[in-house]
Amino acid sequence: MQLLLTGTSGCRFTTITLLYSFASSLGDFQFLYIDLFIIIPIAVASASLPLRLTSTPATWADSPSCTLCSSTVGRTLPYPDLHPKRPTGSLVSKRVLTSIISQTVINAAVQISVFVLVKSQPWYEEPEVDVDKLETLNYANSALFLVSSFQYILVAAVFSGGPPYRRPIYTNCGSSFRGIHLSYSDADRRHL
Repeated sequence: MQLLLTGTSGCRFTTITLLYSFASSLGDFQFLYIDLFIIIPIAVASASLPLRLTSTPATWADSPSCTLCSSTVGRTLPYPDLHPKRPTGSLVSKRVLTSIISQTVINAAVQISVFVLVKSQPWYEEPEVDVDKLETLNYANSALFLVSSFQYILVAAVFSGGPPYRRPIYTNCGSSFRGIHLSYSDADRRHL
């Protein structure tokens, strides 16, 4: 879970840094969409919480989306053979830090590539810079929002764990379906 949150934080940091470079930022609804419909469902699924989160009926926790989330990533079965070595218990081990840093660098490289590619298009118009008000309606904002939305899902898949302690994530049908569903809903999003 800590790896997931660290990875998504690195992804968001890169997006915001690139947008701040020309006085832009993600809009409130973009932040809300990322938090409520991507990161929280994935985090809930990774935490392996019980299927019913509250005792009151007709809440978000009773929705099919939340029920599906809470029964996916955290429900990946254990690997059939017991591995003799225990998993790393420290978040500051060489192996963990290498994976977090390398995933953050890969995500940053993709976002920078998309940012440069959008700015090099003939139809790109540089937004007016007003240091008192951050601009949220521009091409670079839309491109980085969509790319980072997919990267949050990818980070969850990368840090989901696998052999030798758990089976691969693709063997978990619910988790695979949820990743495809989130990817499809992100691809269908227009500029928020």
